[in-house]
Amino acid sequence: MPSKKHAQARSRSHIPLLIITIVSLAVISLLVIGLVATHRPNNSTSSSTSHTNSTSAPSKSVSSTVPSPQKRIQQGEGNIANGKYHVRIVSLIKSVDTDTKDRQPGVLVTYEITNISNEKAQMTAAIKVSQDGEKFGNPLPDDDALTERLVQSITDSMKPVNPGETQTRISYFGVRNTTSPIQVSIYNNAEDPNSVVTKTFTLQ
Repeated sequence: MPSKKHAQARSRSHIPLLIITIVSLAVISLLVIGLVATHRPNNSTSSSTSHTNSTSAPSKSVSSTVPSPQKRIQQGEGNIANGKYHVRIVSLIKSVDTDTKDRQPGVLVTYEITNISNEKAQMTAAIKVSQDGEKFGNPLPDDDALTERLVQSITDSMKPVNPGETQTRISYFGVRNTTSPIQVSIYNNAEDPNSVVTKTFTLQ
């Protein structure tokens, strides 16, 4: 019968083998867990991909802004008021100074307007004078005779005109100087503000 000392020695000799076995089992377990984790579907990635695929492209908004009509600029002469009247800018000449405190140089514009419609009409036309980007008004001239002519022209412009009839009108403006070019524009603001007859003059 083995002695007690021999039995203890034999049991101690099994301890290293037991440790090796436990360690081996632990390593195998870790390897198995790693393999399972590698082949398991990544839920977060799948969810993110699904979200990305389901996201629709942003819709393109359609602008409701209607573009404004283009101006029809006619040099020297042309039709205004939707083709009802024909305008021809005749001349712009230096006139007497304005009857104002600053005594601006005055210019006199002459133009013709013809009723080319089929109906008798009061031919309404607006006239604008500009110089170096500045627009000017209609002060009175420092001349009584010219003032009377201007009043008569305004009175005639308010009379109805037969088809085919032409009126010659004059307008007086004060300008900034007599050296820069002066642009005259005539149009019908009520019916057709985009059809404009224009002409540029340089005073001699």
